[in-house]
Amino acid sequence: MRENPMFTFNRKEQLALIILSAILLLGVVITFLEGFLDNGLPEFEVRKAAVEVPERSDIKPSKPEPPRIVNINTASAKELQTLPKIGPRTASLIVEHRTGNGPFTSLEELTAAHGIGSKTLERLRPLITVTPP
Repeated sequence: MRENPMFTFNRKEQLALIILSAILLLGVVITFLEGFLDNGLPEFEVRKAAVEVPERSDIKPSKPEPPRIVNINTASAKELQTLPKIGPRTASLIVEHRTGNGPFTSLEELTAAHGIGSKTLERLRPLITVTPP
């Protein structure tokens, strides 16, 4: 017996029919439930916020704080982590390098610490300084 090609569906068409059938069934169920409830389904209502939201005129723009310059010879690992792209591991490696090799004499010397490359140094250059401890 040969199937009639008019009534065969591919996977996407079958999925579309299932989704459309589910949506139709959901609509029927909601309509059916509304008939059993006294006042129908509750409507959504807008409620006032629990916290008062200030008017736009009340908001004063704050000036961003200027970036804090970090001395890599005296900064702790925690202070070094305030720099962009410096996490706990890299900060501890910088401190270890400084402890083992003495204070940095130039910014370029920071690339000797593991995890700091030339790109990172260029990004950090405006935010760091090297002064004797």
